[in-house]
Amino acid sequence: MPTTTVHRFRKSLAWSNSPKVRNFWRAAYAMKWPTVEWIEYVTDLHLQRHGVDVRLHLANGEVVCVDEKSRDYTVDARFTADIAIEYAHEYHDGSTQPGWIEKDDMYTNWLAYGWVPSGRACFIDWLALRELWRKSGKTWRMLCPEDKLIKAPNADYRTLSVPVWLPELEQRLPKAAFFPVGI
Repeated sequence: MPTTTVHRFRKSLAWSNSPKVRNFWRAAYAMKWPTVEWIEYVTDLHLQRHGVDVRLHLANGEVVCVDEKSRDYTVDARFTADIAIEYAHEYHDGSTQPGWIEKDDMYTNWLAYGWVPSGRACFIDWLALRELWRKSGKTWRMLCPEDKLIKAPNADYRTLSVPVWLPELEQRLPKAAFFPVGI
């Protein structure tokens, strides 16, 4: 996505809540959690800011909190794509806030990354991803060329993210922590 696009939370949320995107996620969730009985779409902004976009209610009573990242571009069957790991928000006054990977107050169990047009998604265990970020985040940022760092403008700030290749995540995360699906 070009960095000249100003990201608008409500516009992105409206697309994420569209029937096409919701149907995509329903199918993906059923593949990862076959016993899902109810998908609760979270509208509480407090919970969303703490990484809960969806709560999956499973047959055994467990509730899984998911942070969804829906993308409107394609990825191939080998998942030779990257995910943007958001590490900071930079405000116009020069102040910064941690991005979602750096926040200690997230309620997320799983990060769900989906490429809707290609019918591909992957689920990444939140705690395993955080642990890998603690070990490798500085290196990923340092090794990423400046022009490849993602600096996405928003209305009042810009989001800073580093792209990390899915094959690297799949290789470095425990097997149970990375679950790709094709719909």
